[in-house]
Amino acid sequence: MTQIGQMIFEDGVRQGVEEGVKQERQRINRLNQLLAGCNRTEDIVKAASDHDYQQSLFREFGL
Repeated sequence: MTQIGQMIFEDGVRQGVEEGVKQERQRINRLNQLLAGCNRTEDIVKAASDHDYQQSLFREFGL
């Protein structure tokens, strides 16, 4: 791969990672909003430290 090709590739990867992080942050924020609206603050705290529990909440709320 040429140097310019490598730079373009790396830029695309970086942009993809940034977009993925942004989308995941939005999903987590939406989950927290929904949980707060249901007065489930204990679930917010638990989800922050338990990835499996967070994933189950995403499924529960269709996120």
